Amino acid sequence: MIIKISVAGLQPGMCLVNPGLQQQDHPEICLRDLQVEDAAQIQELRDRHFTDVFIDTDKGPYFRERPEEKVRMERMFSQVSQENPTAVASAPPFDAVAAVLPRADAQYTQLVQYCRTFLEQIKLAGAIDLESSESFVQDVIAREGPSGHAMYLLSKLRSYDEYTYTHTLNVSLLATLFGKALGLSQDNLMVLGLGGLFHDIGKMLVPEKILKKPGSLTAKEMEEMRRHPEYGARLLRERGDVAAPVLRVVLEHHERHDGKGYPRGVGNGQLAHASQLMAIVDCFDALTSDRFYARAVHQHKAVCIIYNLRGSSFSPPMVDRFIRFVGIYPVGSIVVFRNGMKAIVIEQNERSLLHPKVRVILDNRNRYCPPRDVDLAEVRHTDPNFAITECLSSRDCRIHIDAYMKAPG
Repeated sequence: MIIKISVAGLQPGMCLVNPGLQQQDHPEICLRDLQVEDAAQIQELRDRHFTDVFIDTDKGPYFRERPEEKVRMERMFSQVSQENPTAVASAPPFDAVAAVLPRADAQYTQLVQYCRTFLEQIKLAGAIDLESSESFVQDVIAREGPSGHAMYLLSKLRSYDEYTYTHTLNVSLLATLFGKALGLSQDNLMVLGLGGLFHDIGKMLVPEKILKKPGSLTAKEMEEMRRHPEYGARLLRERGDVAAPVLRVVLEHHERHDGKGYPRGVGNGQLAHASQLMAIVDCFDALTSDRFYARAVHQHKAVCIIYNLRGSSFSPPMVDRFIRFVGIYPVGSIVVFRNGMKAIVIEQNERSLLHPKVRVILDNRNRYCPPRDVDLAEVRHTDPNFAITECLSSRDCRIHIDAYMKAPG
């Protein structure tokens, strides 16, 4: 499990990991892959003024030799999982998307094409067609229940067009799905949908060599990149008829809960709720997508990262609600058990997000076996083999997730 700790809490034998965040956005966190060998390495991090690091409790000798410490540190989700239930609808079960999967694939491709045309018009002429944008968002909002979730799941299983277009669609789609789970009104869903569609339009005014640079940006390049929320808000203001809440989302989606974000450096109490929601959704989709400077991480790892930025980058109540919405092990995640068996998460457990319902696919010798559904909440006290020890991405194993969706009926 990926956990953020202070540099003061580091011990030799722990493994630092880079979770896919940009160093310029989190200067206080050491974002690198490193196994800590001795106290001198820890002192070097202090000397470089890092205050926090991400560690992986599944790697390194420290936690292998101290399993009780691993269990203690991994209890971080217990408050969200069991002690603090909130009125948030979780994502639909895995099999519920089966009936709409083929149609969702075609629909997603059509919506990506709209985003491509929309963004290219802005880049070429600075033109924003608000009427067609509102129609697009109405279409996105209309993706009820499994349909919208099927499109989002497919976006992580298929190879679609480049990140710029799919990310725009995914943020708009996921923001409205999350908004529905919170029970928001149609007007608020429109703000989220348009905010997602517009959130990165300012990047159309940023030089492409900066946007597509594979390595770290220089200070000057980062300064230019951080102007994109202001560029986007300016483009929308020039239209003169874009609602103020949508403008705020575009301007504030990179602000942080602790006031250390950009472009204005405002924090808790000064940010719109829609902006706080958008910041989480934007980060989640970025982490789970291939970008020019980082490979995608699996969704469980992204959830861990977002939870660990709770209270610094993100609003704690909004993070708690988002995790109850997607789950600690999101539907479609591939999990590995203590004895080596592998399974797909097919449904959340409202009573404990740490123990979802799964479909076992590979046995403890990594051989395909007849699919078997198991409720981890029911077996966790009777069969220790069903303790989750790791998550995998579909590219790292032989499981083709959509092949294991049960057809309806």
